[in-house]
Parts: sequence; C-alpha cells; structure tokens
Amino acid sequence: MKTAAFALCAFVAFQHVLFLVVEMFLWKTPRIRKQFGMTEQLANDSAALAKNQGLYNGFLAAGIVWGLYEQSPQILTFFLTCVVVAGVFGAATAKISILFVQGLPGAIALALVRFGLPVLLIVSLASLAGAQDKATRSGSYKSDAYGFTIDAPAAAKLGDEDDATLLELGQAPASVSVHLAVRPKFDIDRLRKLVKGHIEKLGFDVKEEKTVEISGRKALVFSGEGPYKGTPTKLYELVVLDSPRVFTIRAQERDEDWEKDGAALRASVESFRLDAK
Repeated sequence: MKTAAFALCAFVAFQHVLFLVVEMFLWKTPRIRKQFGMTEQLANDSAALAKNQGLYNGFLAAGIVWGLYEQSPQILTFFLTCVVVAGVFGAATAKISILFVQGLPGAIALALVRFGLPVLLIVSLASLAGAQDKATRSGSYKSDAYGFTIDAPAAAKLGDEDDATLLELGQAPASVSVHLAVRPKFDIDRLRKLVKGHIEKLGFDVKEEKTVEISGRKALVFSGEGPYKGTPTKLYELVVLDSPRVFTIRAQERDEDWEKDGAALRASVESFRLDAK
C-alpha cells in the first residue's frame, strides 16, 4: 500500500467517523445547529434522518478501514467511489461545500489508490531538484501499465562509483524504478554476476536471464519470483550498460496482480531507450 494513499484513506475514514459522531450524537446541540443554520425545531424534526445518515457514514468509514487493513485496492476503490458519489450528490442536492469537504478528499484518495504513481513521481523529481551539478538527460520511460509517458528525469552528473535513483514509482512490492550508477570498470559479464547476485539477495529466484541490445548498448534482462519481504512477488528487470553508466529498470508486482499487469509492465520496462550513440 502506497504511503501517501494509506495516509489520505485514513484521513477520509476519520472524516466519516466525525460525520457519524456529529449526525448521530451532536445533531441537536447549539453549536451544530448554528453550524448548519438550523432552528431547534428543525434539528429535532431532522434528528432521525441525521442519525440514519450518520450510520451510513459509519459504514463508509468501516469499509475504508477494512480496505486499509487488507491493503486491498479493490475494497478501497469501492468505498472511496461511494464517498465521491455521496459528495457529488450532496453538493447537488444540499450544499456545494459538501463537494469539497467530503467529495474532494475522497476523489484524491481514490486517485492515489488507483493511479498513485504520478504523485510519487513528483516527490521523486522534487528530491532531485537540489542537485548542484549541471543535469544531463538520462533517457525516456513509458508505462503502458499506468497510461503515461515521461522523459526519465535529469540526474546530477555522477562521479565514479556513485549512483542515484532517477525515479521510483509505487512502493515495493508493487513498484517500478529507474536507477543510474557509474561503474567504469564493469563489463557485461561482471555486470551479469553482480546483478544476479543482488536479485537473489533480495529474495528472488532468477527464472530467466538473457542478453539483448537497447539503443545500441548491451543489456541484460532478468525475470524472477520469490517472497519479497514476505509477499509472493514477481520481478522483471532490464540492466543497460552504457559504459561507464549502468541503468537498471525494474518492475515488481505481487503474484496476484501479475496475471493482470505483468505483460504491460514488461512492455513498459522494455520500452526504455537512450539517445543513439
């Protein structure tokens, strides 16, 4: 579960717990009557309806908490969609402010759950903004799986044996990353041994290994599977030797989602290109 999505979903759940408390227990208090512009008579007359509405909000909060506990995008998508629909309907039939108080946080949380990668990309780019050296173009990256195409962000010039993460999308075990290292003494054979060892150290069994060519450079492709941090996960990794630079493009996804996303993730990794020599 992505950290940003987790935090905002928790906030939306907390909001709906507050709505429950206000509508079920505080509806007739002077402060709430003043907030909603109700007379005492109107508050008394609408108290039963408010309690009913508060109960529904409690169900929404419970559903979101359930989705967070299970770390299930499907559960969260359903309940957050309900939140957004409720916000839009409330804005259309009651007060426009409901759209911003209820609908907007729900919509942002839903976007993070379903399409959270670009948000995390912005964070990655911001972390590179402080580089003091002149930046250089590093290549391009296309994600068919998530429907966007970007230039890999410029990275500060690196010295020998330095490395940097150019971008990291998502949060392991479901993530895509582009990494750059400067390794002046590496040839393709040494690179193969080191990369394979690193993959195995992460907990993956290498199931496929081959040599390919990317933009006129020698490259290696690895696929593997294993219990990454306790979660059954599949990995697909492309390593491009642009001596002295080494680019590593890696896609990871939970086994349960690989059937759906695997082909698109592989295509996205393989679409990485560098400027022609």
